Amino acid sequence: MSEQHRPLPVGVWHEEKKPEPVKEDAAAQSGVPAPETPAVPEPRSEEKPAPQPAAPEPREEAPQAAGKSESEQQKSAAPQPGTDAAQEPLSRAARRAARSGRQRVESSRRIRIAAAVIAAGILIAACALLLQKKEGSAAPESSSVAPVSSSSVPEEPEDDPLSPAAPDLWSLLLANTEHPLPEGYEPELADTGNGQYVDERILQPLKDMFAAAEEDGIYLYVRSAYRSEETQAVLFEQLQQEYMAMGYSRSEAYDLAKKLRNLPGTSEHQTGLAVDIVSASNPRANLVASLAETDWAKWLRENAADYGFILRYPEDKTAITGTSYEPWHYRYVGVEDAQKIMAAGLCLEEYLGVAEKEESGSSSAQSASSADVKQENSSASSAAASSSSAAASSASASSAASSSGSAAPESAAPSDAVSREGEKKA
Repeated sequence: MSEQHRPLPVGVWHEEKKPEPVKEDAAAQSGVPAPETPAVPEPRSEEKPAPQPAAPEPREEAPQAAGKSESEQQKSAAPQPGTDAAQEPLSRAARRAARSGRQRVESSRRIRIAAAVIAAGILIAACALLLQKKEGSAAPESSSVAPVSSSSVPEEPEDDPLSPAAPDLWSLLLANTEHPLPEGYEPELADTGNGQYVDERILQPLKDMFAAAEEDGIYLYVRSAYRSEETQAVLFEQLQQEYMAMGYSRSEAYDLAKKLRNLPGTSEHQTGLAVDIVSASNPRANLVASLAETDWAKWLRENAADYGFILRYPEDKTAITGTSYEPWHYRYVGVEDAQKIMAAGLCLEEYLGVAEKEESGSSSAQSASSADVKQENSSASSAAASSSSAAASSASASSAASSSGSAAPESAAPSDAVSREGEKKA
């Protein structure tokens, strides 16, 4: 069988190109040897049996693919539907869907657990509250229940309702014989309108109190307010001189003057927080204990605390304050503290916790003497006692005065002064 009619291998569907005789003849005619062409291996003479259509073998398709063009090979290499490569995107989407489903399930499970924990906590708290209420209501009924020991359950100290919240507050400044004012103490002053001055911080509460009294038909007047240390010293010295004029020694006059007037630096009037209040209809009235029965004094006792003022020297506290009853003397301490003090019937020393110290001093004897001369009907007896004492100590002077017809020195001057100014100014 000639080479031209030799059958092609199975699976090759195109014919091999035959050599062009024209080119060979041209080369032969020109005498130029034709270029040698590489030898093409001859296909095997043995023919392989054609694959059965029912069971084609994949290996037999390789020669067939060898004869295809490049474009056909690319088409054959592309993934066909139904192959593993086509199924790969679908498997990724399925994995993502499965992962998302697991996350949803896990999130739902966590939410259910949290809700169960919260519900359990609420239930436990409700049970504990019910149990506590049940125990509290059952405690008074059962006498066999032992009281809880204070050592096992620590209790927080409760605030004393009758003690100041801030003892160091400026309005609670204490001034008496045992507690002198700081050296150089001088408040910022404001005029009350009639030439009397007070600490500027209490001017508005004082005006508000006077205005409220007017609405009730009570007209008040500031008889005396701030006194400087120099003024207090002058007043004390004047009273001491009056006693010395009666024939007392300087030391005796000093002791007597202390019973009626505070020493400089220990007077409440020096704080600017104290005022002597009387009726505007009789501003120069004698400052005596019987003023407590007047309408204006009663109004002050009932209403002054609402504006921050207290009755500084109550009638039943003279042994503590060291000062006799003064129904005209009011002191600013602030609304909250004033209401506590007046409601409990305390004096400032008791409220500040220094009552025992004050009472242990010599103030009881001093207050007893002051209380005796503070009664309205005691002026005459005090004057008589002073006159007899002065006459005993200066008999020669009295005899000389009688023979000459001149009047004897006025021995009741201290008593008169007390009647004019009040026995003892704080």
